[in-house]
Amino acid sequence: MTPKLDKNGSQSGLFPLDARIVLDIVPVATAIWDDRQTVFALNKAAQRLTGFSEADFARDHFLWSSRIHPVDKIVFSERQRKMTGSNSEITCDYRFYPKGEEQPIWLREVAQPFNYPGMSSKWISTYRDISDLKCSYPPAPSEPIAEEIRDAISSLFHEIKNRLHFLSMELELAEMESSNSLDCKKIVAAVHEVHHSIKALHDYLMPDQTDLSSKD
Repeated sequence: MTPKLDKNGSQSGLFPLDARIVLDIVPVATAIWDDRQTVFALNKAAQRLTGFSEADFARDHFLWSSRIHPVDKIVFSERQRKMTGSNSEITCDYRFYPKGEEQPIWLREVAQPFNYPGMSSKWISTYRDISDLKCSYPPAPSEPIAEEIRDAISSLFHEIKNRLHFLSMELELAEMESSNSLDCKKIVAAVHEVHHSIKALHDYLMPDQTDLSSKD
C-alpha cells in the first residue's frame, strides 16, 4: 500500500501531527525508519541535507541505499543488520550522494530505537555532514584488511540468508494451509531486498564489472 502524502510530500496519514511538529522543529537532520528499514519520515533539515523529500522515499523504498557510495554499502548493510533485534544506539559513517550531486558527502548517522504512543517500533536517526572531518584524515589504505572484508561479506550473506528464509517460510505455510494465500507484496519486497543485497556485494567486490546475470 502506497503511503498517503500531503501537499508537502509528508506521510500525514501515517505520522501523528504532534510528532510531526516536534520532528520538523529539530534543527539536526533527522529521519525515522520503519520496521522494514525504509525511510518513514524525514524532517526539513534532513531534506535540505539530502535534497530529497519524503515523497521521493515513499515512491522508492531503496532510494536511500541507492545513494550510498558503492564502497560504503557494506557498512550500511551492517547497520541495517544491527538494527534487527537490537535495542542499543548504532553509529556509522558512510558517503551519500545528495540529489543532483556528482560528489558524495560524508554522513555520520546515529540511530537508536524510537517508540512513540500509537506507533509500531521504529528507529530514529540523526545525521551530520562530517566531510571536512574525513578530509582532514590521511587517505585510507587502498587494500582493506582481510578480516574486515570477511566480516563485511559475512554481514551481507547473513542479510540475504534471512530474506531467503522468509520466502521459504511463506511458501511452506501456503503449502501446509490450503486456505492460506501467498502474500505477494511481502514476497516481492523480500525478493527486491535479496536482489539489493546481492547487488551491494557485487558492487563492493567488482565495482568496475557489469551486473551479475540471473545465471550467475
